Amino acid sequence: MKVVLDTNVWLSSIFWKGEASKIIRNCKRKSIQIMITDQILSEIIDVLNKEAKFQRFIKDRNQNIEDLIRTILSIAILKKSKTKLNIIKEDPKDNIILEAALDGKADYIISYDKHLLNMLEFRKIKIIKPNEFLKLINK
Repeated sequence: MKVVLDTNVWLSSIFWKGEASKIIRNCKRKSIQIMITDQILSEIIDVLNKEAKFQRFIKDRNQNIEDLIRTILSIAILKKSKTKLNIIKEDPKDNIILEAALDGKADYIISYDKHLLNMLEFRKIKIIKPNEFLKLINK
């Protein structure tokens, strides 16, 4: 099984021990492939650089952004993004998640984002919340 995590799920998995971090652990344990593209990595870096709360978390944990990105790359499979979409008009940046899912031949997109979740499915790729994915893989 292949999945794409939205940026918000990656950030949640890094800084909190909730559903998102459980997804990372479960994917490792169950040999589920997590796909990521350079565009998603860039968005993660942008958010980490711009958001004060993440800057505090990084500083408090004595980490740096480069280490966090290395950790992500040790977990995920980096795919070159070839597809360009303009499906989500309300928040065009969300299109990178759809592009990654297509390029990585993902089965699921896991997100907290309402623009993506409202779609339910995109070209046979199911779009679900982290808690729904955990229920699915832990049946």
